[in-house]
Amino acid sequence: EVERARSQNDSEISLTYFEFSTLAILHVMAHSALDVAILEVGLGGRLDAVNIIEPDCAVITSVDLDHMEYLGDTREAIGREKAGIFRPGRPAVLADPAAPASVLRVANDLGAPLHRLNNEFGCQPSSEGWNWRGTGWRFDDLPLPAIPGIHQLMNASAVLACLELAADHCPVSEDAIRRGLRNVVLPGRSQFFPGERPVLLDVAHNPQAARILADHLARHFPEKPVRAVFSVMRDKDIHGILEPLRNRIIKWYLAPLQMARAANPEALAEILHNAGIEAVDWGFATVNDACRAAMEQAEPDDLLLVFGSFFLVSEFLANRVDRGC
Repeated sequence: EVERARSQNDSEISLTYFEFSTLAILHVMAHSALDVAILEVGLGGRLDAVNIIEPDCAVITSVDLDHMEYLGDTREAIGREKAGIFRPGRPAVLADPAAPASVLRVANDLGAPLHRLNNEFGCQPSSEGWNWRGTGWRFDDLPLPAIPGIHQLMNASAVLACLELAADHCPVSEDAIRRGLRNVVLPGRSQFFPGERPVLLDVAHNPQAARILADHLARHFPEKPVRAVFSVMRDKDIHGILEPLRNRIIKWYLAPLQMARAANPEALAEILHNAGIEAVDWGFATVNDACRAAMEQAEPDDLLLVFGSFFLVSEFLANRVDRGC
């Protein structure tokens, strides 16, 4: 259907991969009699393909430096781009407690009611989990989100703010909220596989995510030596990713990804060398080979960390299904 629309009237409209896939997803949703659709912006907000729709509620979880060649090189500039998903008169939820002023200005200029963490809604730990309060709702002793990471409380808080705003036309019971928090699964985000050679997966590919990953390692694996299989796109802030983790990782294994955007392992090795990181292996033919090398060299108490690009983590998971890594 998308291809037919693209080619009608003897003319062809050029679409990027993301534009094509977004239109395909919207087409499927339109024919699926859904009660609710939740769409994630891929890059920024204002110019992203997903922003073609008119949302009933827009959410920004955090603002940090990423995709800077497209969005700008400051949090103010990136915040302005992200706030491009706001709509006049439609509620917006902001879960970043230190959001740049640009986000607030866009909301004010549009007349979009802004619901902010630690203002219109908030959360705090409790003896049995955590408490949440909104403008009218309040929940005590909610279960912690099943996805690890203290930042997930902020994300879950934003979700509850959305549910409160949508309660009149899309009610969700407290029981469903509690079950959702207990059972939520997000592959590749602090995903842990126990065993003889325990493995932690994380798609941390910007400095903020790397800091969160470093905190997770400190909280949950404080004594374990970490061997890291790593790859990332070449346009990322690689130095910013390395810095929070450099003192936790005893050896790096640089995995090749078969795509033009991926950082070349040799170039990555040079970046690590220039940063004073010498325990680096590269030259592997495949992701699987890098994983095998890390597994074979690991001591009994080591943790294998596979992190960086979504493509790396996806390939690891596919290999794991095939028992290859």
